[in-house]
Amino acid sequence: MHLRLKEFLALGMAAAVTVAAPTLSLAKDLPPIKIGLAAPMTGPNAVVGEGAERGVRLAIEDLGGAIGDRKLQLSVVDDKCTPGDAVPAIRRLVDQEEVDAIIGPMCSGSALAALPIIQEGGVPQLSVTASNPDIYDQMGVGRNDWAFRLNLDDKIIAKSMTSFISKNTKKLFIVGLNNDFGRGAAAAYKAEVGNFGVQLVGTEFYDDGTTDFRSILTKIKQAGADGVMAIMVEQDSVPFLRQMKEVGLNLRVYSRGGVVTPLFVQMAGNDRTLGDGVVDASYWAAGMDPEGEAHYQARWNSPANTHRMLAYYGMKLVLADAIKRALAAGDLTRASIRDALKTTKLPGTPLGDISFDDHHQAYPLMLVSTIKDGKFVIIDKLAGAHR
Repeated sequence: MHLRLKEFLALGMAAAVTVAAPTLSLAKDLPPIKIGLAAPMTGPNAVVGEGAERGVRLAIEDLGGAIGDRKLQLSVVDDKCTPGDAVPAIRRLVDQEEVDAIIGPMCSGSALAALPIIQEGGVPQLSVTASNPDIYDQMGVGRNDWAFRLNLDDKIIAKSMTSFISKNTKKLFIVGLNNDFGRGAAAAYKAEVGNFGVQLVGTEFYDDGTTDFRSILTKIKQAGADGVMAIMVEQDSVPFLRQMKEVGLNLRVYSRGGVVTPLFVQMAGNDRTLGDGVVDASYWAAGMDPEGEAHYQARWNSPANTHRMLAYYGMKLVLADAIKRALAAGDLTRASIRDALKTTKLPGTPLGDISFDDHHQAYPLMLVSTIKDGKFVIIDKLAGAHR
């Protein structure tokens, strides 16, 4: 039976679920390994939290519900993708749920707000999609020694993507979500475009829940842009591109992970070619792990996307590896998991080679991809440029 969004919402602020393979023999007197997930389970970004939770649950299932002879127990809190809600949500994981490690928050604003709580509570935390560049300056040795990030940030992505944009676009307009994700990415592109001979002719931000982009599209047209960078998630990209078509605005579209995904195609419904020609830049792309994407689709009857797969990889590959090594050393504590994360070396994963620098930043592949005739095409795979 597939879990629907309303079932996830019914879990409330926090849900503790133990997943274990029925034939697995576990020591009854050993406490479970508690994993926390902070994600938006309600509000306009609930689809992000739903997908992330499914990704982590699938990883736990694939691990047999346990690591070694210790059960895995998942606690989920709703941070609503806002800084104000992230603080009590993270405190709940740290103090009440007493988790051993945290995945998320998924949104940049929530992740930034969570950092002091993570440090104060001394809990290893793995960001898997929060991409604001400011996070980098607050993590690692001599900073927040408990925070790690698996995904590339927007400063890294912008450096490579702006070079690509400059080949076909001379006047760029940026449209982004009015939050730390959108503003952080916009600032990263603003800092790079001039280095590649691209003129930035305008920047506009929109609030969560916006469905009418016509006033912004008018400004894009008046600015004389020949290209637009859309810093959006899928549920916003669909109406934005539809309305571009409706007003007859024909220009190159670049996206920061919110168009060239199976979830976007699903949300586009009958308009299967809505995203054709859009060029996407992200640390995940459809087709980079066909087996894993099919596995997610089969389990949840729902398509893969960046948030869903990065949550899956964060648990299945990175966090599980650190926990296994901490257990093998004979000592599973928050500190031992953190220390194991610092020495992570995972070559040849679907994301590329994974290890962390002294800012606790990983450098997976950067993918440039597009949709052609309704099909996903990876244009290029680039090694993540180090900060």
